[in-house]
Amino acid sequence: MKKISLNLGELGALKKTLSETPLKKIDVPKDLRIPDWPSAAGTATVKLGKKEYLFLEISKTTGLFQMEKKTHRLEMTVRKNGAFAFSFAGISAPDSCRSDDGDATERIRALFIFHQFKSEICAKLSAAIEADKERHNAAVEQIERAMETFVPYLLADDFTSWEE
Repeated sequence: MKKISLNLGELGALKKTLSETPLKKIDVPKDLRIPDWPSAAGTATVKLGKKEYLFLEISKTTGLFQMEKKTHRLEMTVRKNGAFAFSFAGISAPDSCRSDDGDATERIRALFIFHQFKSEICAKLSAAIEADKERHNAAVEQIERAMETFVPYLLADDFTSWEE
């Protein structure tokens, strides 16, 4: 049987390195959403086009974050509840990442990409909502007028259900 020897000096050096290298920890809330997203807006999509961006990869040797430069077509979707997701298109494109994903790494990736393009994203979302706002409000007014025809019948149904 071969004898195994431990070099305690090497372990001591590793311990010293680890103690002198503080690693920051990050977590992103599980339900990260765009604040005050109007539910009436429903789902909105912003096409960012082909962009160079930094993507967070996980090191296979240490499990730590590494920033990798990538170039793909990016698209961001904001859902009715304000949660957002990024999708990527192109050769070796990563999978999508979502702000409300169960995996913290995916939420961190979504936040990191949002941060890189937040000015452009906010400007495009604002412009799209502003452009559609008048047509939306006009449609809602027409629907309200159409409902006025049925209000007396709806009220009558409510009153008869109270009597029963």
